[in-house]
Amino acid sequence: MTTTLPAHAGPIHLLLNPSIHTVLDRLDIRTNQRVLDVGASEESTTLLARLVGRYGSVTAVDADTGHLTDTAVINVHQLDLNRDPVPGHAAGYDHILARWPHGPLRDPADLIAQMTTRLRPGGRLVLADIITHLRPRLNITNADTDRFADLMTDPRVLLGSYERRVIHARARR
Repeated sequence: MTTTLPAHAGPIHLLLNPSIHTVLDRLDIRTNQRVLDVGASEESTTLLARLVGRYGSVTAVDADTGHLTDTAVINVHQLDLNRDPVPGHAAGYDHILARWPHGPLRDPADLIAQMTTRLRPGGRLVLADIITHLRPRLNITNADTDRFADLMTDPRVLLGSYERRVIHARARR
């Protein structure tokens, strides 16, 4: 399956979209499935909703949900992942896609444990760690990160690259 995202994305989403395409192509998300989207964007959540269809569900979680809208398929949760528990129950999701574009987490191991508990046996968990999550170790500012994202999406830049890590895991059956 090949995914297509809307063309109206902002600079940081344009930077991340190639990663999102690759991840979603590998997950084989089907109709009627339940998906948790942590660090949700309008583009990824809308695409996930299309993939799961009208009888599936997408739970979208982000610290800033102003760009997200509840629908019959999309359930939006504004959460601080350093304080608030991940929504859902044990074995409640077929797939979990998690990105941390807003800085470091106080206890990433606890968050991963919460997500793996909520993943059904045989389900897939994808963790994507992008540059802003690494900001404290790289000693760069928010302005540096924003400038980097702008440069990577500027059509005048002939060569662009960014470092990313994506971890795929499958829950035991």
